Amino acid sequence: MTTPTLPIIRCTAYLALTLALAGCATYETPHLTPADWGPAPSAASYEPAIKTYFEDLLKDPDSARFRFGPPLRAYQQYGALSGQAGKVKWVGYILQVNVNAKNSFGGYTGYKRYDVLLNNTGSVHAITPGPAPGVNFYIGPDDATPQSSTPEQRAADL
Repeated sequence: MTTPTLPIIRCTAYLALTLALAGCATYETPHLTPADWGPAPSAASYEPAIKTYFEDLLKDPDSARFRFGPPLRAYQQYGALSGQAGKVKWVGYILQVNVNAKNSFGGYTGYKRYDVLLNNTGSVHAITPGPAPGVNFYIGPDDATPQSSTPEQRAADL
């Protein structure tokens, strides 16, 4: 059995380092205006769609209890390997929904967190369990540029 030569080891190390650093890429905060988001969606426009979505997932959808957070402005950028790195991929609103429903044994399971991404028209873009990955939150007055935030920071601000 032969051992790898030093150039192969170096190439492998450089490749691993390059991939690790690419995952740490940061982008400029895009300049977005309040017009990019449009008016904040009303609960009457998104709550029925979200409840309908969960009807297919829950064992006992009639027992479901929902806690809706306020919609917050958010945006998402393309990642480093997409070929469009840093460009805005999605602009809309995000809200946290906690859902509690009965399981097969008839007991409530406890509230589980979902992040719901709403398009700037108010329609549902995506629903993800737990914090939505790669979403930046707009924090500040209506005329400010967006700031990056983690879901934990956003929850602390609520």
